[in-house]
Amino acid sequence: MSDLLAAGLVSLDGEDLTSLSDQLDPDYVRGFANSAENARRSTSASGTFRADLRAARLPRMDIERQHRYGDAFRLLGAFERELAELATMGDRAARLARDGLTSGALDPPPTPDSGGVEHQKMTDGDDAVGREDRTL
Repeated sequence: MSDLLAAGLVSLDGEDLTSLSDQLDPDYVRGFANSAENARRSTSASGTFRADLRAARLPRMDIERQHRYGDAFRLLGAFERELAELATMGDRAARLARDGLTSGALDPPPTPDSGGVEHQKMTDGDDAVGREDRTL
């Protein structure tokens, strides 16, 4: 990477890496620069991580192959963003379900071994969650 920086083919602004050449696919450059192997190279013997993109290594390949890798890195980035959004939505759904159960807004279904017999009938919020003036 330091050779590419010195040649003016890429620029580095903090941790933002930009390709300045039509011979370097920008997502290929960013994808490999942020790889686990390059992260390991930036980790000291004490385990301290120090991001140094100048020391990153990129494999040499023709521009057509770089574009294929760049496309794959773009798709992977989109997948990671969507996965993070789904995780956030899942966390929110779980919190809402927990709140619903504890507030009495939701009543859990009967268990399969109960033969469909409910253990407790729902009347109001306090009764629905089985509050009997005692704590566990």
